[in-house]
Amino acid sequence: MSKNIHDLAKSLRKGKASVGRIPEPQPFHSSSITTKMRERTSVWLLIEALHQNKLDIAESILLQSNLTDTERLLLRGINEAWKEEYQRAENLLTRASSQAIGVDKCWAHLELATLYQVQEKNDLVDFHISRARRYAREDRQDRQCMQASVELLDVRVDIERGASRRALKTIFEILEECTDSYLKGIANYLLGCLGRFQEEIGEEIEGYGLPTPKEALERAYHIFHTLDDHYFVALTKLELASYVEKTSDASELANWASKQLKLLGRSRESSIAEVKAKEFSQKLQQELKVAKETKTRTSSDDRVGQCLFISAPMKAIRFKLNAIAAADNDPVLILGPRGSGKEMLAQAIHMLSPRSHGSMLAINCGALPENLVESELFGYEKGAFTGANTQKKGLFELAHGGTILLDEIGELPATSQSKLLRVLQTGRFRRVGGTVEVVTNARVIAATNRDLDMMAREGTFRDDLLDRLSVWRLSIPPLNRRREEILPLAEEFLARYGDGKFSFDNSAKKFLLEKDYPGNVRVLENDVRRSIGNAKAAETYVISASMICEDFDYLPELAANSRNLGRETVRINSSETTKIPSFDDIPNYEEAMLSFERELLIRALVVCKWNKKLASTALGMSERTFWRAVQRHKLHSRPDDVEED
Repeated sequence: MSKNIHDLAKSLRKGKASVGRIPEPQPFHSSSITTKMRERTSVWLLIEALHQNKLDIAESILLQSNLTDTERLLLRGINEAWKEEYQRAENLLTRASSQAIGVDKCWAHLELATLYQVQEKNDLVDFHISRARRYAREDRQDRQCMQASVELLDVRVDIERGASRRALKTIFEILEECTDSYLKGIANYLLGCLGRFQEEIGEEIEGYGLPTPKEALERAYHIFHTLDDHYFVALTKLELASYVEKTSDASELANWASKQLKLLGRSRESSIAEVKAKEFSQKLQQELKVAKETKTRTSSDDRVGQCLFISAPMKAIRFKLNAIAAADNDPVLILGPRGSGKEMLAQAIHMLSPRSHGSMLAINCGALPENLVESELFGYEKGAFTGANTQKKGLFELAHGGTILLDEIGELPATSQSKLLRVLQTGRFRRVGGTVEVVTNARVIAATNRDLDMMAREGTFRDDLLDRLSVWRLSIPPLNRRREEILPLAEEFLARYGDGKFSFDNSAKKFLLEKDYPGNVRVLENDVRRSIGNAKAAETYVISASMICEDFDYLPELAANSRNLGRETVRINSSETTKIPSFDDIPNYEEAMLSFERELLIRALVVCKWNKKLASTALGMSERTFWRAVQRHKLHSRPDDVEED
C-alpha cells in the first residue's frame, strides 16, 4: 500500500462524531479491534470516509494514482451508490463485477446486492449474495471478514423478509467466530433490529445466550461511537429510540438520527427516520395532552377528580388524603350533610390509591328494600330464592382489587350489618343461598349524613361495625362553611352543562355567594342547571342573578307590562302594529312608574322569601337604593294584600 493511503487511514482516526444525548451503554468489552482490512484496502477506507462524512478524503481515495481500472470502477460504483445515484452505480458495479478477480469481485457482487435490496429487486439480491458468498470463500487472506460481510447482508435481507429465526442463527455464528470489531458492531445492530420480532424469538435469544435487542444496540452504539462511524451511530440511535422509556427522549433520538442521516446525504434512511420522529412527536403530544387533562381532572393541591380543596376545612382533609389513599386496605368513614360531596371525596381517595386501576362500585344502602341489600352486596346462588335462575356476583366480588362505596351506611339493616362486619374482619363472605366462602380484596368506604355515634348508643347501629369502619374518619362541612368553593364549583357545573358557552355576570356571582344552600353542592348544581335553561329561554349566553331564581319569568313579564302600559298591541302575520292610544288612555307617568316599581319590589321579595339582601342582588340594585325604594312603598314587612307564592 502506498504511503498516501496510510496517511488517509490515519486522518480517518481523528475526531469523534457528535452523537448528542444517548442512554449509557451496558458494560461491554469488545474483542481486540481488527483494522487490517481498513488499513490495507481502498474499499474499506472509502466506506469509512463516507460513513464519517469526510468527503475530501473519499475524493482523495478515488483519485489515487496506483488504482487499477477495475478498482477505480468498483470505488466509483460504491461512491455513486452512497450518493443514491443508483443507475450510475449499477452500471459501474456491473462492469467491475465482470472484470474484477478475488476480493474485488466479492465486493462488486456485495455492493450490487445492497443496491438491489434498496430497489426491492429480490431475485437479483439473492443472485448477487450467492455470488458474493462464493468469491468470499475463495479469498485466502481475509476470508473470515468477507464471509461475515456477506452473511450480515443476508441477515438484513432476512430481517426485511421476516425470516427472524434464520437471521438470529446467523448473527449468533458471526458473534461467536468473527474478531473484527466493526463487523461485530453491525451484527449487534442487526440483533437490535430483530427486537421487532421479540415475541416470536425471545426465548431463542436467551437460548443462544445473546444479549437482548436493547443491550445489543447499546453495544453496537459503543463500537460505532468508538470508531467514529456517523452513519451507523445514527442508525443505531434510531433503533434505540424504540427502547427508551421516555417518549421525549425517543423523539429527540429519532430527530437527531434524521438530521445526521440528512447531513450524510442518505435521503432514504433520513425519510424513514423522519417518519419515526413524527410518530414519536405525535405520541409525545398525545401524552402531554393526556397528562395535562389528567392533571386538571385528577390530582393537584386544590383538586382531585371533581373534588375541590380550596376552603380551610377541605384543605385540612386534603392534607391527609394521600396517607389515607396509600393505606388502601383500611376502611374509611365519610361524614357530612346531604349533597355535600361525600361520593366525590370517596372517588378522590380511590383515584389516589394503588387501587385506582381497579373498579369503584357504589351502592345506596337506603335505596334498596331490606331483602335485596344482601343479594346486591354479596350476590346469590342459583335457586337461592324465587326468581334466582342464575348465579349472580355481588358488589364485593365485582369490586375485588378495587373500592366499594357504601353510601348511606346508616340505613343498612341490622342483619346486613353483621355480615358486613365479618367481611371487614376476614375478607370472606358467602353468597345468599351459598355454602362456599368467597374471598374479596375490596376496600370499603362508607358514607352517611347520620350521627352514627348516637345511633350506636341507641343500639340501632352496631358499635363494633362502627369501630371497624372508623379506621379513618373524614367530616365534610356544609357548603355554607366553605364559600370559597361556591364560584369554582358553579363555573365547573356551568362548563359541564352549558358546553362552555355560558358565563355569569357580576350580579349572578354575588347572588350565588350570598345564597343559602340547605342542600349543599347538589342545590348549587341544580341552580346552575336551571340558570342555563333560563338563559336559553332568554336567548342569551350571559346569566344574571334573576335567571338563577326559581321564578325567573317575573322580570321579563313585568318589563313587558311596563312597555305595554296605555297601548294596545296587535300581532298580524308575526309582525307588530301599534295602535296609537287616545289622550284619555295615557296614564300619569309618576303613578305608573310607582305602581310598576312596587309590583317589581314585591315580586322580588316574594321570590327571595323577604330576604332584602338577596332581593336587591336579584334586581341588580345596590342595597342602599333598594332600601330607599322599600321605605318609599312601606314594604318593611309583607303587606296584607300580598300572598306568598
